[in-house]
Amino acid sequence: MSNRLRNLPELVNRRTIHNLGRVVRLVWQTSPRHMIASALLILIQGLWPLLLLYLFKRFVDAVTLAVGRPESAAAESVFWLIGALVLANGLQLLFGGLTALVRERQSMEMTDLITSQIHAKTVSMDLAFFENPDYNNTLHLVLQESPSRPTQVVQNLMQLGQQSITMVAMLGLLWSLHWFLLPLLIIGAIPGVALNFYHAHRLYRRRQQWVPLERQANYYGWMITTAFAAKEIRLLLTGDLFRERYQQARKQLRVEKLDFSRQQALADNLAQWLAVAIVLVALGFIARQTIAGAITLGGMVMYYQALQRGQASVRGILSSGVRLFEDSLFIGHLYAFLDLKPQIAAPRSRKPVPVPWRQGIRLENVCFRYSGKQENALTDIDLTIAPGEHIALVGVNGSGKSTLIKVICRLYEIQNGRIALDGIDIREFDPADWWRQFSILFQDMVHYQNSVADNIWFGDIRRTNSNGHIEEAARLAGVDRLIEKLPQGYQTHLGRMLADGAELSSGEWQKIGVARALYRDAQMVILDEPTSALDAAAEQQIIQNFLRLARGKSAIFISHRLSMARRADRIVVLDQGRVVQQGDHHTLMAEGGEYARLFNLQAGNYIH
Repeated sequence: MSNRLRNLPELVNRRTIHNLGRVVRLVWQTSPRHMIASALLILIQGLWPLLLLYLFKRFVDAVTLAVGRPESAAAESVFWLIGALVLANGLQLLFGGLTALVRERQSMEMTDLITSQIHAKTVSMDLAFFENPDYNNTLHLVLQESPSRPTQVVQNLMQLGQQSITMVAMLGLLWSLHWFLLPLLIIGAIPGVALNFYHAHRLYRRRQQWVPLERQANYYGWMITTAFAAKEIRLLLTGDLFRERYQQARKQLRVEKLDFSRQQALADNLAQWLAVAIVLVALGFIARQTIAGAITLGGMVMYYQALQRGQASVRGILSSGVRLFEDSLFIGHLYAFLDLKPQIAAPRSRKPVPVPWRQGIRLENVCFRYSGKQENALTDIDLTIAPGEHIALVGVNGSGKSTLIKVICRLYEIQNGRIALDGIDIREFDPADWWRQFSILFQDMVHYQNSVADNIWFGDIRRTNSNGHIEEAARLAGVDRLIEKLPQGYQTHLGRMLADGAELSSGEWQKIGVARALYRDAQMVILDEPTSALDAAAEQQIIQNFLRLARGKSAIFISHRLSMARRADRIVVLDQGRVVQQGDHHTLMAEGGEYARLFNLQAGNYIH
């Protein structure tokens, strides 16, 4: 996983053309009518300058002939030509407006579609990816750049087409005067475009280097402006420190970006001077042809404007190529990201999860190590969880209790050993089917900024509340009376982030979370120390309700209050990622091992 993320730049460069093709196909599939409309408008706008030049030539020639003869036919035609020019320019503005509307529609549709694909990929990725710095850097770059880039690719392709049509028209017009003007037109644009290609590649590399610094600045900005750390920032007086670190990161970014822009502006300015010099040489040639009588004054104006428009078209074509090159680099990141495969995926020939469980879950010599770590978080775990058995996991912080739960739920893929249900390796199940077997509440539970009913219903969105399941779960969690006192009851919005809702205490939020876990109809219920913010009486009531509801189901709960562990059928003691003891309370106390030590420590606190 890490190697693929680190090698993204190489993958991006190898698949540039392929990725551009994918973008075009995606835009076509999203809205073929808009793409056809864009193509027609581009064809019209590409040829329209030729018509404008011709009308302007006729206008200048008519004015020249009418000088000193206000009653002549030439003078009369001047006004007709003015009308034609007004109409032609008005139509050009109309076509430009229609093109802008079509592009805006395409842009919004594509941005929403790409963002949806990024969200879908993010949701499908393993938990381990989110602990990988390379993945987080890539995701940051993708979220920043990718939603708008596919639309820019299409717009640059359209611009390339329009400029190409205009260039061919201008080249044909200049060729009719002299072939000498064609190489001048092209040579004047080459230096600027070469520099743009160079700077586009440099910008891509620098953007990758700036990502960690941008994420650091964003982190401090988030800490300062959200409620997450508001209490500690004020009590610890770290607000000014975080502001200073944010400013330091932003200042470094600002200095480096301005330095890059300064270098680019200087090089572009030199290239523009060369282009101006070449235009002046061509203008001298056109003026000489006019003096010699080879062309009219209107012709001189037309050819000079054709030269300028032609050169602008050449620059536009090459610049569109540069932008396509730049876009393709960032789009390469998007598709390299979208092409990532989760390690935990459904096998081709998946087996159905047995319902109900008959033999239970068996862990055999299970070892697990977090990404980037040298030491195992779990080592040689041998454990059986029988159907309907209630187990309490006990151990000091860092002993591996929460990690063991995540491994059993297959949120992580183990490095060694085997986890089986009724003798079937859980890797033979569809992960989604396996996850549906668990109702779990982690100690770092999510506070959903939604209604009370939604907060509980999220526990199992497949169920309906036709039989009052939400209210029953709330009652079992001991939070029903609190909900009844809220302004809109179960429809009350919780949290202050998205609406003017009700804010709960930590203990009240935990009760809502417990109700969410109890609402899910699963074969195993897991509580990962969800009652740490509750008093002993509230915790005892919830554990009693939890065990009663879990009757006939497998259950695991973690609690640092070992008096609660006595209610389990079996207590499993972990120490440094290993199972060191198993048994009921009386057996473990008689053994005098780690469990007895922890229990006596807690009992001593109450006695003294």
